[in-house]
Amino acid sequence: MGEGKITFGASSQFLKFYTKWEIEEEQAGIIKATQTIEMHGIEEQLINALTLSDIQQNSFKIVLESNVAGRTEGKGLRDERTIAWEFRGESSFEGFEVYERQETGDYFMHAEYGSPEIFRTVIEGLIWLKTP
Repeated sequence: MGEGKITFGASSQFLKFYTKWEIEEEQAGIIKATQTIEMHGIEEQLINALTLSDIQQNSFKIVLESNVAGRTEGKGLRDERTIAWEFRGESSFEGFEVYERQETGDYFMHAEYGSPEIFRTVIEGLIWLKTP
């Protein structure tokens, strides 16, 4: 689960968002994740499907599929405290996300995305494990 804010371009205004991640290991070496995002004041949910593959000690490949970004491929890095990925070279969609584990076990996240049609989008928030 998580929450945070989304800002667009140079504007000081922001949208509050809430997110839910569902993660499963589909088969050895492949992880599938679904990220559902709800934004304050917007009825439609954004759903991102992510597939992580070729998972090595410090790197992985990632595919993002969504109704906003379409399908795009990228590269990821990981270590004991950080998980990050970027999508570069796609003409319509580029950006990155960084998730940094805090002392509490929660993750602070920072992402930046952009395309020729829209201004830069900056996303910041906190992700935590939902306890039953």
